[in-house]
Parts: sequence; structure tokens; C-alpha cells
Amino acid sequence: MKVFPYGPTLSLVLPLLLLKAQRTEAQEAGGVVGGTAPDGGVVALECPDGEILGNVLFASYGLPTGNFPKFARGACNADLSNAVVEAQCIGAQSCELTADASVFGDPCVDQAKHLSVAVQCVNENVIGGSAAEDSLLRLRCPVDRVIGDVTFASFGTPQGHFLNYTVGSCDQPTSAATVSDLCAGQEACDIMASTTVFGDPCPGEAKYLGLQVNCVDPDAAQGTAQDGSSLNLACPWGASMASVDFASYGTPKNYVEGTCSAATSSGVVAAACVGRPVCNVAVGPSVFGDPCPGTIKTLSARAMCTPNLTPGFVQSMGPQGGSTVVTCSRGEIISDIPFASYGTPSGLAAPSKCHAASSASVVKAKCIGKRSCTVDATNGLFGDPCPGTTKSLFITAQCSSANLVGGSVPDGSTLTIACPLTQRLVSIPYASYGTPTGAYPNFVTTWCNATEAASRVTTACVGRNACSVNADSNDFGDPCPGVTKQLSVVAKCVDNNLIGGSVADGGSAVIQCPAGQYIGSMPFAAYGTPYGTFPDYSVHAACNADGAAAKIATQCVGQNSCTVAVSTHTFGDPCEGQAKVLDWTAKCAPSNVIGTIVNDGSSATLQCPLGYYMSTINFASYGTPGGYFPDYSIDSTCHAPSSTSIATSACVGKSTCTLLAGPGSFSDPCPGVAKSLALSADCISNLVIGGTAAQNTVMNLACPKGATVRSIDFASYGTPTGKLGAFALSACNDPNSVRIVQQACLGKTGCSISASNSVFVNNCRRSQMYLAVQATCATPTPAPTALRTPTPS
Repeated sequence: MKVFPYGPTLSLVLPLLLLKAQRTEAQEAGGVVGGTAPDGGVVALECPDGEILGNVLFASYGLPTGNFPKFARGACNADLSNAVVEAQCIGAQSCELTADASVFGDPCVDQAKHLSVAVQCVNENVIGGSAAEDSLLRLRCPVDRVIGDVTFASFGTPQGHFLNYTVGSCDQPTSAATVSDLCAGQEACDIMASTTVFGDPCPGEAKYLGLQVNCVDPDAAQGTAQDGSSLNLACPWGASMASVDFASYGTPKNYVEGTCSAATSSGVVAAACVGRPVCNVAVGPSVFGDPCPGTIKTLSARAMCTPNLTPGFVQSMGPQGGSTVVTCSRGEIISDIPFASYGTPSGLAAPSKCHAASSASVVKAKCIGKRSCTVDATNGLFGDPCPGTTKSLFITAQCSSANLVGGSVPDGSTLTIACPLTQRLVSIPYASYGTPTGAYPNFVTTWCNATEAASRVTTACVGRNACSVNADSNDFGDPCPGVTKQLSVVAKCVDNNLIGGSVADGGSAVIQCPAGQYIGSMPFAAYGTPYGTFPDYSVHAACNADGAAAKIATQCVGQNSCTVAVSTHTFGDPCEGQAKVLDWTAKCAPSNVIGTIVNDGSSATLQCPLGYYMSTINFASYGTPGGYFPDYSIDSTCHAPSSTSIATSACVGKSTCTLLAGPGSFSDPCPGVAKSLALSADCISNLVIGGTAAQNTVMNLACPKGATVRSIDFASYGTPTGKLGAFALSACNDPNSVRIVQQACLGKTGCSISASNSVFVNNCRRSQMYLAVQATCATPTPAPTALRTPTPS
């Protein structure tokens, strides 16, 4: 860093130094270097590595008194002492000063003089200085650094000196913004301290510019913001934030933690910024917690930017001893790890000589198939590839749709393709029988490829939950006889309860769920020129009617079926003169399932139909849940673990309940992030009672007032599965369970059954046993009344 304040008042001639001048090595005291040299001698100043001479605390050529670092000016002092030292030393890591009247001027002729100097060493990436009005302040960052955030700027009458400036009585409030506009992102910058550049905050007064800025890695986005404001970080065009290497809410200074720092700092900033080109973080104790009540706090953060990756890829890095977090977007999972290196990799593409051979296998084991994973960068996990060297963990991951399944098998084998139990195979995006290359899901077709592969796999699989396909030339034909072949397939799954379609302008969209279900949500609807095929429709921004999904939801949600007129009268005309279509998808929900999602600060209300109560909470998440009713999904990066237990306590057994979405009801899983509350519950008739009791507890059943137990629909002591309304037997079951419960409960208004081995038989002694019961209550039929024949009169 070089800082040269100069103007019409400073003109120095630096002579050649005498070869035999006495040399005085600088002393050091708490970041301050200096010393004293007699006339003709030299004071040699040198800061430690990574620091530069930043601020002249004392300089006097004449008769200064005292010892380093507590010097004082004497009766004889050269007025140019400070200016000479600043001109020769500030911004350098080291410099030499000759105690000579030809350099400083002669303040007391014919007297023996000496030079005493004390200069503060500062971080080489912190630069700045002062310049009088109409003078130039020149900023120079170290090699491979550019000017970043402006930590202090005041054109007016700033007080103090470099590193310790304060605003004076006259200050141009836009000074920092002006400097940032002129200099941010540059290796060097010259600023004229003039009213032409900054404006005139106090006409008629002598003004000067006081400035302190940080030099940063050109691939970093960093900044500092005061309590109650917001911190904005932005990467250069075409880049996004890959990691946060510093964050502190408290009393940080120059990107070093102070004595007060919130432990949540890095996590909050990373959640808001990683993966984004620009981010905004609210600064306050409500976001980070309060690490030091009563103290004025700031947030400083620095994120590393990387060029935007090919869509579908994410990168992350972390230092030794820390953790590296890899997270895909909603609806995606980690399908491949193209690169992983624990050691000293050169970026996110190539390992170095210091590279743990286990890197890829360890990361794959922890991450493949997950939306998010955390990998500790430790020798204990990877081994130590280069003892004594500071290491890092770098990861590049591929994110793919969570609905994709597939793989490869060699010729003569069978490839089994299976969706989760609640999904079906809807399409075959890729299939090749021949010599495809690459790994799932990045297969590439080569010259040897059976042309009918995709259609044959489609016929065998689409519409089913799972299918098996033989890799055999008898089924596909032989595209290259004598060559070893394989079958590679990528298939797409879709939820069984997702329906959809595409209807041209002027037609009618008939949205109909199966019997016993209703339209629960509209994940997608676009009227205009959308593209894609079910279920992967996409909006065409150039022609898309606003609010199509909301309009259809208003008309259809809650009904078993509905018909929507596809016309400009319904949706408006987003592109006059063009042929338009309506593409839509809807989710069907069982008639006994209810649910809702509300934003933070709102109330979520669940209400069963008359004569029903909530038997089970199917889903509850306060955080950033994904999905659409009835298939909400938990976002593991932001989910309050207490969500289900709180919702169960508030709602189960009741016909209606209300929960406030907010940290007052739930713990805050991700401070500073906009959250919502999603709920889903089963409703069941008031006349259906039951539940589950753990071994050695008691199950109590009670019918509604005036009703008695009419039937025992399910009973199992063992390891039953499911929930009230959908219990199922397992291999571990006492076959006498139904008879025992019938004897205890039939015809009664209520009963109690002990879930214990003394009442039931334990057929699997090593298991924790449970008793599950479902019973139906009924109102007793009134006894018949004899009718008397009237007596004739």
C-alpha cells in the first residue's frame, strides 16, 4: 500500500546518504516501531510481514527528549519532521531515515542534533490518510488486492489521524459513498480533496479529507454495517458467493473478531448469502442474539465469490477444523461429487501434492442422495496427507432433481428402476443401450446406441411405481455386434396425487381428483405460451398472465372437480394476437386430510368438518418448508425440531386449533431468514377412537357422551405400524389382541387396557412392544315402545 498526500505545501529534496552514516535498528513496542539516531546516523524502520508503516506517532529532528516510544519535542524541532517521515515511509514495510539537516532543515544551527521517530505498523490491507483541501490523496493496494469497503471517510474537519479518525463539526455525509463510487474495485485510486468532488459542507472553512479503506481480495465481497441497518454484499458480475470466511456481529475491527462476537454470526450470514450473487442481512440482536448487551455493535462479513457454475453445480470450501456445507436448491438432491479434495487444492478443480486420497469417497458417502450435507474438514475423517501443513476441504457437487432415478447395468443384467412408494414413473428423459459414457445422471450417447431404447423403456416403465428392464440385445436389438454393451437409464418420478394438463385457448380445463379426494393445491398454472411437458411445465416470461394459479385455486381448491374456461376473459391477455394455452398441475388430497401454510407473524388455523376431530399431525414445520399441500417437505437447513410436538399438543383430539407462526411459539431455527409455518392433519369421525400405547403403559378409550364401543376395528400388541385410521399389522403381533380388547371394551362407554406382557403375549421378546387400537362408538338404539289400541267409545 502506498499513500501519498501531496499538494502545493510540500516540496522535499532527499540527498544522497553518507556511506558511513551510523545506523540505528528500530525497536518495537506493541505494533509501534522507532528509535533515535544522532546527526548523520540512520533510523531503520521495519514492520512484521503483512504489516506496513501506517501512522507517524512521533517525529522530531532537533533536540527531542525521552526514550522510545515516549518521546517529547524539545526546544529545537524541525517543522518538516512529520512530513518527511510520512513521505519516505508511510505505506512501505520498511524504510531508512537519515538524521541530516539537508533532509529536515536546520532548526538550530551549530547545535548537535538527533532524530527520534515512532511509527505505528498496520495491516497492509488497511490504507488511507489525510489530504488538505485541493490536494490529492493517492491510494495504492498491495499486489492482488483491490479497494473494498470504506471504513471512514469525511470531507470537512475530521478529527484524529489515520486509523483513529472521528467526524468533526463539519462533515459531508456523502463522503464515503463518493469515495466508494470513485475507487471501489480498483487497485489504485487518486482522489482530489475538493468541493468539486465532494460538495461544500461548510463554506468559508478550511477543509481536508480523512480516509480509511480496506484492500480486499478481488474475489471477495465484504462490508460492515451498524446495528439496526442492513449489510449488503455483492459479487462482481457473473459470480456468486461460494463461502463466508469471516463474519462477526459484535465489536469486530478490520475483519478481526473483537472481545464481543455472536456465535451465530457465520451461520446467519452463510444462510443468507452463500450461492447468491447479492445478499442482504439485517443487523440486530433479533437476528444474531445479543453477545454483549449495552454495547454498540456492528456486523462485519467477508464472502468469497466464484464465477457462476454451470447450472446444476454447487461449490463449497472450508478451513481445517471447520465444516464444509453443501446445499442444493429445493426439489434437488446431490447426485454426484465431481471434485473433492482435503489438503491444499488449487481452487475447486484440481488437487495438489497434498491431497487425501479418501476425499471423494468420504464426501460421496456423506452427501449423495441428500439435499444438504455437512462434512468436517479434519484429519480424523480424511487422514493427514501432509502433516504440519494447514489444509482445507474443497467440494464441487452436482444437484439434480430429487424426482430422478436410474443407473447403469452391463449387458446380460437387469436394471431395476423404482420410485418412492408414493410416486409413479412419468417419463424417461434418457435411455441408451450400447456404449453410453458418463456416470448417472450425466450419461452421454455414443455411436453405438439402440435407436428404440427410450421407447422400449417407456413402454415397460411409465405409469408404474417400479419396473425391471433386461439389458439384452434380444429386447433392444444389437447396435454394435461384438462390442461390450450396457444399458443406462434416467427416469423421472412424480407424486401419485399430482395431476395436470395443457388446454388450448377457447377450451376448458377439467381438473378432477379421484373419488374420495379433493383439489388441495395448485403447484403450477400458466396462461400464455408456457413450455415443457407434464409435470415440468415452465413459464415463458414474454407471454404469461399474472396470477393464473391463484385464480384457479380460488375457483377449485376444496372441490373434487372443477372446470376452468381457458380464455382471455378468465386470465386477461398477456400477449395480444398470439395463440395461447393453459398448462396446469394440481395436487389431490384425501377427503379426511386438512392443512395450511402461513407466513411468519400470521396464525395457522386447522378445522375439521362437523363431527370430526384431528387424530394425527401428518406434517408440521416452522422454518422454510417446501412442497405443496398435502405434500409439504422439511428444509433441514431451517426447521424448528419442536414443530410436530407443539402442533400435536395444540391440535390432536380437537376439532379446530390455531397456532401463531413465530419464534414466540417455536424456537427460531434460522434467525434473519423469512419463515413460514406449514401444517397438515388427519380428521376422523368423533365416533372413531383409539391410538397407540407403549409397553407398560395404559391405553384409555372413551366414547363421546351417550355412545358406547360398538366394534374393535383394529388391535395389535407387538410392533404395529401406521396411525389411527390406517393401522397395519407387522410380523410381531399377538393374534389374541382383538379378542382381549373386545372383552375389555365392547358395549362400554370407555375402557382401560394395560399394554403389558401380563395381558398380552410377547411374540418378539427383544422388541419394544406397543398396543395399537381402533374402535368405533355408536349411540345405543332406543328400546321399542308398545303401542296401545285405543278403546272404542
